[in-house]
Amino acid sequence: MLCSVKLAFNSTLAKINNKRTHLDVSYLCDEVNASIAIGSDSQAALKALAAAKTISQLVLETMKALTELSIHNCVNVLCVPGHSDIVGNEEADKLAKQAAAAEYIGREPALRFSTIAVRSKVRQWAHNEHNKHWLNTEGCRQAKELVTRVTPGLTQFALRQCHRDLRTLVYLLTGHNTFNRHLTIMQRVNDPLCPLCKEEEETSLHFLGKCCATANIHRLHFGVAFLKPGDLKQAH
Repeated sequence: MLCSVKLAFNSTLAKINNKRTHLDVSYLCDEVNASIAIGSDSQAALKALAAAKTISQLVLETMKALTELSIHNCVNVLCVPGHSDIVGNEEADKLAKQAAAAEYIGREPALRFSTIAVRSKVRQWAHNEHNKHWLNTEGCRQAKELVTRVTPGLTQFALRQCHRDLRTLVYLLTGHNTFNRHLTIMQRVNDPLCPLCKEEEETSLHFLGKCCATANIHRLHFGVAFLKPGDLKQAH
């Protein structure tokens, strides 16, 4: 026996369709030792029924009705394609259209957006706010030479590193390291010049892209002897 039921729990049609579900289940409860398949073309409704817990009263009532029905019968809730001439599906679609035109009944506030869309907007907002904060932050001169704006790619790259490599990356990006310029600021040494080339202050940017003494290393890893800040931003 196949019974098509239009199940939906996150919209107006949930109230009407829930009544429809109970009518069908009430009728089927007269069956004993029957094999019953209830078809629905709503993936959201099927996932709601399969969830370990629910906060929806409509879903809970439907779960209880199906549990009662399964006491004396073999019950399967199946996913079926819509508009495929399945018995009862056209009637369920008609009820769904009636419910869609009715006033919303359910928990407030009512948002007509998917969870994925909401999360995407929240992530985008957080990303923009993070960028504004970074650009408006005073100081961090050395870090801003290499990280001009927050990028998800750099974040994911950093999170993939082991603890040792992540620590080295933070040292290089922030300038808080053992290079002579930082040690001079900390009054640990008196000369901020690079000990290898003696031409410029030893900073992260100098070590990674400008030092002539490490030009061969640059060429080996980056393909060129000297790099500009823009080249280093793409290195990861």
